[in-house]
Amino acid sequence: MKMPFASALSVAFAGSLVAGTTNLLEYTFTTGPEAWQMVDLPDGSSFTTAVPPTALVWTNLPGAGPQIQISDATSGTIFFSAPPALLTALTNAYGGFLEFELATTHQSYGESNFAIVQGSLNGQTRVAVAPLGRLPGADWSYFNLRLVPGTFRLDSPNGPPISARDLRTLLRTARALWLPAEYGNGPIETSRLRLVRLGIQDYLAVQCVPTVTLDGVAGTRFRVEYLEAIGTAGWQPLTNITLTGGPFVYFDQAAVDGPQRFYRAVELLPR
Repeated sequence: MKMPFASALSVAFAGSLVAGTTNLLEYTFTTGPEAWQMVDLPDGSSFTTAVPPTALVWTNLPGAGPQIQISDATSGTIFFSAPPALLTALTNAYGGFLEFELATTHQSYGESNFAIVQGSLNGQTRVAVAPLGRLPGADWSYFNLRLVPGTFRLDSPNGPPISARDLRTLLRTARALWLPAEYGNGPIETSRLRLVRLGIQDYLAVQCVPTVTLDGVAGTRFRVEYLEAIGTAGWQPLTNITLTGGPFVYFDQAAVDGPQRFYRAVELLPR
């Protein structure tokens, strides 16, 4: 047996990103409002105004399922107010997503169709405002709010684009998160919220799979062998390869979670 001078062996790595989704919090409202409340922003107030939250209605009727709802009987602008546990979870949610479903009995007012995160920047109360893009209907409408800079504006729906640094800071210092409930212009509408989920996309690992590439004369046969430490005896057989006229690539999946490996190719002479 000999190493063929007319052939070439190279070793590289093929990387694959292993991703998964982790739910930080989920609200199904199965047994109650789960600490969600209502806030009413008086007309003319800013998003940085501290508005004490009040109680809202929870229902779980046959055929309708669990949900929380607000019927607007005020002269202000109403929102669903997230509980403290969700605000704490926002600390680690940058780059993630907030999923929820909304429904409303009226669609005549779209001036408050946005989500608001209230926090602090440089010691001042500031907000990140995310327009939702469309009004919910009488049936449930699904929304997926990505917690990335391109989703939000600073201080108002028409404010400047928010920077990544400022959004991270506002999420880390969040004192309030409001989801819209004001959709009726004149009539007393009822807006409903269900199935709220805060999650992040996990990039668990980059799997580096060793690849052994052989190139040479078609019909040449090789045995690929490996060692886990240079200087030790006993090359271990890995696989046999017969070249077919082009480079042959072998993926050593068994080495992904193991120690390092060194490779060699040994030509198998005809018997």
